[in-house]
Amino acid sequence: MINESLLKNVSMGLVAKDILEDEVYVEVFPFELQVTKDGEITAETHHAVKATDNQGNVAAVNVRQTDLIKARWLPNGDTNRLEPPTVCKNEVVMLWKYSDADEYYWTTPYNQLELRKLEKRTIVLSNKSSIDVPPDSLMEHSYFITYDTINKRVHLHTSDTDGEYTTYDISLNTKDGTFTLVDGKENHFMLDSQTDTFTLSSNKKILTKTTDTTNSASNSLTNNTNTKKDNVGKDYAINTPKFHVTNSTCELVATISEFIQAVNDGLGIGNMNMPVPFDSATQKKFMAIKAKIDSFR
Repeated sequence: MINESLLKNVSMGLVAKDILEDEVYVEVFPFELQVTKDGEITAETHHAVKATDNQGNVAAVNVRQTDLIKARWLPNGDTNRLEPPTVCKNEVVMLWKYSDADEYYWTTPYNQLELRKLEKRTIVLSNKSSIDVPPDSLMEHSYFITYDTINKRVHLHTSDTDGEYTTYDISLNTKDGTFTLVDGKENHFMLDSQTDTFTLSSNKKILTKTTDTTNSASNSLTNNTNTKKDNVGKDYAINTPKFHVTNSTCELVATISEFIQAVNDGLGIGNMNMPVPFDSATQKKFMAIKAKIDSFR
């Protein structure tokens, strides 16, 4: 009967080299096991030895010796984290070993922010109701968020594998200066800070609504009204097959069309002080303008 765990902490150690992005192994100097180390902890010694192969041939072999231990990250107490802490040289770690196996594991006992450089951290939450999901589909069945100062981004993803209506991805790219939100139906918006451009795209409708009822002495339009105000410095382009502007009394496009028709049908005063219509060329111009206005409806 085993009275205690075979997984034991064997030494504290110092990270010898900055961990590589998305790597789980680091080289560690176990200073509790080798306390007499002088000089650089990554230093190696080389020894020339003679070796004999199975044919009896003798050859000189250069053997490289190091005091470092290669250890794999053990997500002890942080099992929703996808990547290991982005440890850097000289950070303190704890080294673990299971029984007599020649395999070592490392964890971080301290928060040594003064030694940290660029980092990445992804938190993953399962969204599957069954474990019968292929390994290459696990991220699709998860909610996750990535904070990444290496590649300058923050990314939030939600899944739709447990009955959700759709997926959502929110991405903040601080290197390129963009912020985007897109759903599983390809509705999206994007803010491009480099070009000062805001793009909004919808498969069906874009609705703008405000309930601001703030009194404003400087702007009578906002006095006890629900108001949307667009301040455009240069061009304001609207590309649409239909365009309606309706207030409480009329629809603007229809009113403009009726006005043009009324002008076209109106009569002027001729030389004999008699009413006369516009000439045919002028009437054609009015009707051409009316046709353009009517095309919006």
